[in-house]
Amino acid sequence: MVKELASACSLSEVISRGAFRTSFGASVHQRLIQLRVEYAKDLLSRTSRSLVEVALLSGFCDQAAFTRSFSRLEHITPSHWRRANSNGAAATEKTTQSSRAE
Repeated sequence: MVKELASACSLSEVISRGAFRTSFGASVHQRLIQLRVEYAKDLLSRTSRSLVEVALLSGFCDQAAFTRSFSRLEHITPSHWRRANSNGAAATEKTTQSSRAE
């Protein structure tokens, strides 16, 4: 990924890594994990998908890797975060899906 980014900017990999870190305050890999966790938070707050589904849809290889990364960044587990931030969205989705099935 860094090689493609460097090539697109006509820079060496070393320079592009440094420029990326300066711009975003994180390495390319760290930023990718941050983006995946942000997407997962969106899924957790607005759907009732299982943690395994959220993990896979967010680009993590499994639920354990997802939970480790999420917990490291958010200082709370995904399930606790969902309970604190769902505002009934998951229940609303279930109701909407049930009414569509009828």
